[in-house]
Amino acid sequence: MQRELEGVLRDWMRAAGHAPRHCFTRLRPGPDASYRLECSDPAVLGPALERLRAVAGPTAVTGVALPDPELGQQVAWVAASVAEVRREPSHVTEQVTQALQGEVLEPLLHEDGWVLARLPDGYIGWVRDWHLALVEPQSVRRFAAHTAARVGIPWGPVRSAPRDESEPAGETILGTRVAVLGSEHGWAEIELPGGRRGWLPEAQLHTSAAAWPPDIPSLLRTLQRFLGVPYLWGGKSPKGFDCSGLVQFAFGLHGIALPRDADEQARSGLAVQSPAAGDLLFFGKDSVTHVAVALGPDRFLHARGEVRINALAPGAPGHDADLCALWRGTRRVELPAV
Repeated sequence: MQRELEGVLRDWMRAAGHAPRHCFTRLRPGPDASYRLECSDPAVLGPALERLRAVAGPTAVTGVALPDPELGQQVAWVAASVAEVRREPSHVTEQVTQALQGEVLEPLLHEDGWVLARLPDGYIGWVRDWHLALVEPQSVRRFAAHTAARVGIPWGPVRSAPRDESEPAGETILGTRVAVLGSEHGWAEIELPGGRRGWLPEAQLHTSAAAWPPDIPSLLRTLQRFLGVPYLWGGKSPKGFDCSGLVQFAFGLHGIALPRDADEQARSGLAVQSPAAGDLLFFGKDSVTHVAVALGPDRFLHARGEVRINALAPGAPGHDADLCALWRGTRRVELPAV
């Protein structure tokens, strides 16, 4: 019966447009041949229960709304430079996305060393708890009040002492907000999200809010910093990007929040006929599966094998005929006011 009900639930979720990336459901056996449906979205739980009870009987399935009450008011603060987010609580399952240092996640379940969490962009997946600090929200707010700098290097070690040869005390990535505790001989003592402390060269920190201004030339310079970074399925950091992770990360540095996946990003902004610098180009056979950023009317930058530049025009250097045959449209995202 459980397999039958899981199939019913899966088919209903798909027909209702509830994607697993944004809505977690799990059917578990209960006492006396009953079942328990756990769900991360209260608006989905009720209709899903009705569908299951129509098959199994009116009292055979009970509903549990997440988050688990045992988690209280805690948030999951990402302490690692990059944390893998997996489809299931297992290292061998698909990495669906990543959580980045300093992001604050909503924990939904905590089981066997794994945390089911909702990311700021709405994605839901499983993260090893060793990457996280489960804390009260006021801990994050206190830290944020003292973050006067952001990391300016793609990624690298934080040292245990203010010298290059000292042991690493941790790792950090581009854009991470840090608290500066002091300085010594060109080094800054910093506190990372989650509480770890160490040293970075002061030249590797940006203390100005204008480091990533919301304008197209600055955005394109940021994107071109990542040329050659390898493609990584589910990646959204300078350690490795997938196509939409690159777009979300770079735009996010410049204060422009975009959804996680290419098909969602294809609903952002306004449709335009001719690409201009900073526009998003979308590709796919039957639906949108790939995204790139226009560098001008013909050239575009994207993550495909690695972060690279290609061209739309046949015969132009870097033209990718197979990909360009799948071009589905262009969107222009409005930049925030300065």
